[in-house]
Amino acid sequence: MMVLSLGSFIFVVKSFHLTTYEAVNKIARKLNIISESERLIQYSPRFQNDFPDVAFSASSPVNILDVDNHSNIIGTLKENMKLANLEYKCDSRAINYANYCYIDGAISAEHLIDIYLSYRFTAPKEVGSYGNGLVFAYTLDVAQSLVNVPKEEKLRLDAKLRDMLSAYLFALDGDSASLFHGRSSLASVALLLASQLDSSDSQNRDYIVRAFGHFYDFFVAFEKVEIWPEGYSYWINNRALPVILGINTLRNVSGGPELLDLRAERLLERVGLWHIYNTRPDWVIQGWGDEGSRTDLRDETSKIIDLLAKFTRNNAIQIYAKTLKKYFGGSNYYYGYSWMLPLTLSKGVIPTETNKGKSSDASLEALDDILPKTEVFGEGYSNHIVIRSGWDADSTFIQIRGADRFAHHQHYDAGSVTVFKREPLLVNASRYDNLFSEERKYFSGRSISKNTIFVLSDNEDFTPNRHYSLNILDGGQRIPFSINSNLRGSQDAMDRSAVNRQLDMAQILGSDCVVEVYCNYVLDITSAYNSIRYVSNGSKAKVRRVTRQFLYLFRSDTLLVLDTIHATDNSSVKGMYWHTANRPKLQDFEVVEGSEYDGILVSTDKVISVVKGSGSLLQHIFAFDPITVKAIGGLKYRTYIPTFSSINNATGVFVERLNTNNSWFDDADWRLAIQSQEDSSTFSIATLIEIGTKNQASSSWLTVFKNESEFDLFNAETNEKLKLQRTLSNSILVELNGIRILWEAN
Repeated sequence: MMVLSLGSFIFVVKSFHLTTYEAVNKIARKLNIISESERLIQYSPRFQNDFPDVAFSASSPVNILDVDNHSNIIGTLKENMKLANLEYKCDSRAINYANYCYIDGAISAEHLIDIYLSYRFTAPKEVGSYGNGLVFAYTLDVAQSLVNVPKEEKLRLDAKLRDMLSAYLFALDGDSASLFHGRSSLASVALLLASQLDSSDSQNRDYIVRAFGHFYDFFVAFEKVEIWPEGYSYWINNRALPVILGINTLRNVSGGPELLDLRAERLLERVGLWHIYNTRPDWVIQGWGDEGSRTDLRDETSKIIDLLAKFTRNNAIQIYAKTLKKYFGGSNYYYGYSWMLPLTLSKGVIPTETNKGKSSDASLEALDDILPKTEVFGEGYSNHIVIRSGWDADSTFIQIRGADRFAHHQHYDAGSVTVFKREPLLVNASRYDNLFSEERKYFSGRSISKNTIFVLSDNEDFTPNRHYSLNILDGGQRIPFSINSNLRGSQDAMDRSAVNRQLDMAQILGSDCVVEVYCNYVLDITSAYNSIRYVSNGSKAKVRRVTRQFLYLFRSDTLLVLDTIHATDNSSVKGMYWHTANRPKLQDFEVVEGSEYDGILVSTDKVISVVKGSGSLLQHIFAFDPITVKAIGGLKYRTYIPTFSSINNATGVFVERLNTNNSWFDDADWRLAIQSQEDSSTFSIATLIEIGTKNQASSSWLTVFKNESEFDLFNAETNEKLKLQRTLSNSILVELNGIRILWEAN
């Protein structure tokens, strides 16, 4: 019996990625020994002594209205209410409109305070539900600036706040809430609630110190990653509002770390900028995680951008806020958020006309003279790179991913790239419905759905937990966790990434940009695979080193991708995927499975055209070794997965395809697979992508010289010369017009 219990305990720990304390408490709840809100094993309070002197400003520490002089808060709110032109009734106890009703004179100060004292609180859970403390906290921040709360009522308010905070701190002290998932929401609300306590009251000190400690710990991690690991949809729908308000509150803290106000302001600005950079010319955010409908920027985005425009007063963010409103014709807020308008907007960004419908001429061209055309977010951690040829509707947009692992809604996509030019051309092939769908587990969440490298091997385990019934050897990136995550804090995340390398996936080896000439980024993505550095789930190392270099040439609108793979086994099949909306145009091909329009095609072509609507590109493949070119796709074959055994003519795996064609997902029915033929431990290949070029006849690039270790290329239109040379170590060196482009990998 004891052996069975121990075995069951170990199974629970491994299957759910739990700590020992978590596992004990989870089993106790399942056995009805304790309730859902209790713990059999208690956690020690965290951050009790980290910042003992921390305190918040006496008036409006959240400062959602962004007033410089708090004596003007009534005037500011009155003006915003007039601009928002809201309709509401003051005959209920709705907290949403309470402050407006007081401004209008419809309720007294006593009535306003009583609404908050009688607020019915819903406690948060560690996972999935985060209570209703958020709206209470930031509207109370306004209310306490509008009226002088009598001492007795203030004591009652503080007691209520402490009760609410106890529930949030209980959840935060545990292990279940993960850093960039529920922990971020819980810590943000805890800080906002703590900011409303009287910092001078000794009864409140422990709550304030602990709440600040939890949020500051999250803040330190967010400073490093900058861009939200879970993807845009989870950020904008679930995390953005409490996190942004929490960071802004740090600007009104004393007794904390030095320069905290400046650090908070910088992070707010960086968050605003990554919204801008990742907005494609078609006014869609290029997603990178488990995405949903709001990548279309509608309903949810404007309230966050409007706050960031106010808080940072950054010119680029203000232009983006105004242009976003223009694009949606003023109907950019979800109607249920209309009550927030007096709090989120400022006179400078409210549109003069609303509900006019979308504006086709909304453009970010004004940013041309303000922002650089390339940016890296979270360097060393997220390594999220965006390159743009410009800011108008006809510009090229390129997103490159090289992130370490921080969240379970994040995808395995180190070294992946997407390209947009009038249309999505090289695309992220992911679909998302829920974490447990077959497509999400075996295709969409994994690197096979991305434009990145694969190394097929038969010595890997891709079953991180009990939810994976199939071990599909797709050759992709390792899976340390997938269905859930348990990062307890910033130090835990950094240790598991930088120290023991469990969550280490990629690093930028070097970067170099010359304005309007080129931008160059070299990524080491070795750690993303089962490698000599780290393996997951008992797999064997299949690679020694994997590097990927991206060189974008502004004049010719060309992206050059240089890939080098050093495997541990000569027999492994090495290559890369390129996902496209439509079937690539092949001149010479043979159908080896299925049909011409739904199957697997093998081709000898080295120049391949991709066309979608008014968008197009041309891929030139410069291989230093024999290769096989395959096109895989169609209704059935879109989620077909070649495996190590299928290379030898055995059938691969068909994953059940999600029955969804939602408009927020890019069309992604086909992919090219470029793979090695010969037994060798190394594989080097260059792919030159002419963006905006439809076919070989219109190509501007000519191969003027080639041998087994060199390709010389020339573009007559832009007078650009490229030399690609394979070294003795099988890396690829590139020269542009006779100048060696930076390469720091050894």
